[in-house]
Amino acid sequence: QYPTVALAAHFALYQLGREESIKAIEQAALQEDLFAIAALGSIPDHSSVLLQLLNQSNLQVRINALIALLKQQHPHALECID
Repeated sequence: QYPTVALAAHFALYQLGREESIKAIEQAALQEDLFAIAALGSIPDHSSVLLQLLNQSNLQVRINALIALLKQQHPHALECID
């Protein structure tokens, strides 16, 4: 009923060590949830969803995915800026 609250709870659970919460965050990101995309920027070694989102037609989704990749210091992020 409150997807943003559920997503924030999953991110908090991840921060407390529950790795299985990453899947819920990735699923929300694939649904173009901007909070989920931003949260993925704080999860190292989980850039595959962000890389997929760089090809979306929605400009906000692409920009947020790029910012999240930059936060992860992913090498592909700098290539996208050029």
